[in-house]
Amino acid sequence: MKLPVICLCFSFAVFAWSQDPSAKPKQPADPGFEIKGMRCFSDSIINKAEVGKSGFKVEIGGSIGTRSGPGSELSDFTFPENQQKQYFIFDFGPQGAEKMITAKLKAMRTTAGAGLSIVEVSGKTDKEGKLPAEWNLKKNWPVGFFKVFFTCEGQPVGTAGYLVKATKDREAPIKATGVTILSFKDGKSTEKTGLTTSDNDLVFKCATTGGNTKGVPVRMFIGQIDDKGEKSILKNSEITVEDWPLEDTELVYSFELPDKFPAGKYHMVIYANNEMLIAHPFTVAEE
Repeated sequence: MKLPVICLCFSFAVFAWSQDPSAKPKQPADPGFEIKGMRCFSDSIINKAEVGKSGFKVEIGGSIGTRSGPGSELSDFTFPENQQKQYFIFDFGPQGAEKMITAKLKAMRTTAGAGLSIVEVSGKTDKEGKLPAEWNLKKNWPVGFFKVFFTCEGQPVGTAGYLVKATKDREAPIKATGVTILSFKDGKSTEKTGLTTSDNDLVFKCATTGGNTKGVPVRMFIGQIDDKGEKSILKNSEITVEDWPLEDTELVYSFELPDKFPAGKYHMVIYANNEMLIAHPFTVAEE
């Protein structure tokens, strides 16, 4: 039995869906189990005699009889960035045996970005409740913290997190190269330079160069300027992400108001490693 192999690509996407308001959604039944543990493995060249030592069942093709496969166990749940194939065994226990599990991988704080949905895949556990899996990326992985979210028949059955670390820490001055503002309406985005009061669902994208793969604090907020020139932080707009590994990372900030955006003068302010990267000015005009 081959491991499920997923080739990943990173993108930022927005999805919209509709639902019949007359339909009453059914509440999924409690699956009665959750993930019990996770094992991570290094990548190594194995032969037929070594197959199964780590609990995987791997078919080896080719006349040579060798291929890349799971090696030693990584007890610290940390992969090197240049291990392009990441091997796992997710254990849901006897109560989770022969269940269809959906696993959704997210990059929580990485050099590729934060809170990014990477891939979603489903597979059936074996008679012991174990689910082997392999993520495969054809280049070095982004450095940072990843988390897998598991569901069974729509109900959450736990999460598991792991790290990807740089083979050698890299550090360079972090600089912002520009900010793009997107306004979302009805699931569609429009790039804007000036906003109106109806633009209350926004995404700010800030391109950067340099970084620190060890991780730095990142602080983002919307600053407002009143009629007297006094500066303040717009209510509920401030977020801080600790220990965010950066390397030419696009910083993405989302902000949504329940009602209209108050007219006035503003700045999108971003700090990294306790230093201001940018204070991008924008104006919100009455519609």
